[in-house]
Amino acid sequence: MGLSLSHSRDDMARAVMEGTAFELRWSVEEMRHVGVEVTGLKMVGGAARSSVWPQIVADITGFPVTLPAIKQAASRGAAILAGVGVGLFPDPEAGFVAFRGEETHLEPACANRVQYDGVFVTYQEVFGLLTDRLSTWSA
Repeated sequence: MGLSLSHSRDDMARAVMEGTAFELRWSVEEMRHVGVEVTGLKMVGGAARSSVWPQIVADITGFPVTLPAIKQAASRGAAILAGVGVGLFPDPEAGFVAFRGEETHLEPACANRVQYDGVFVTYQEVFGLLTDRLSTWSA
């Protein structure tokens, strides 16, 4: 919505990150609505290496975001299990502790949060309009 020729690749990349974070916020709100307690989020993988995306997630969701020292969770898990297999660690928990490292904690920026709250309402409205339109096409 609102895309024009004046938008850059950076604008498009940010839009993808923001759209993904809006979907995450919506999902978390639904989870909280049914009684699931959410107090923070943890990002791993390629997204966790970004200098921008984790802060966008914190700002849009309103939750603190934790970034583990080792961003590649699958690789860390494989290394821990291999360590258990060869006797380096007595159990996976000991391996996890050994590979824990220093975590980074990001808090939502209040000014960004307020701005994103308004955009989120528009996001939900546009999603509803698109869903209505798509349902008429498939009928």
